[in-house]
Amino acid sequence: GFDEICLAVPYTKSVNYQMMAKAAVNASGKLSRPIERQNIHSVATSGEREQFIAKLKAAKKRIGVYYLGSLGSPPDDLALIMRRSLVQAGLRCPEQVGFLAGMSIQADGGDDVSTFQVDYNEMGHIAGEILANGKHRVAVIPAQLRIGSTT
Repeated sequence: GFDEICLAVPYTKSVNYQMMAKAAVNASGKLSRPIERQNIHSVATSGEREQFIAKLKAAKKRIGVYYLGSLGSPPDDLALIMRRSLVQAGLRCPEQVGFLAGMSIQADGGDDVSTFQVDYNEMGHIAGEILANGKHRVAVIPAQLRIGSTT
């Protein structure tokens, strides 16, 4: 496992990402290594990514990074930019830093990054049924963890 867990947030002003960050921090409280408030980092700009990477490089511990963006859709190719920035900085995944992207839209996860895959076809199907039938219902679409070379 990793000695510390950091949360990398690509859109700090987005209500959706704020909710996801809060849920991740709350859920991590049940783990042996919860996400501490000081370990939540905005990585929306290149300058913020550089600061975060400098922290990772200076760390004496093995750090796991949970990136709240997704893979495979244009603005969230930021997950791949973040992954490549780690490599360019000389950080070895997963030996020094683990990297897990929040969601994957591509079937292959892109660049062999560990990610959670969500069945967006099923999500669209359910949305279409609700809109076409006018009947509200609760639907759970499970995510599947796809292990890549980064964890």
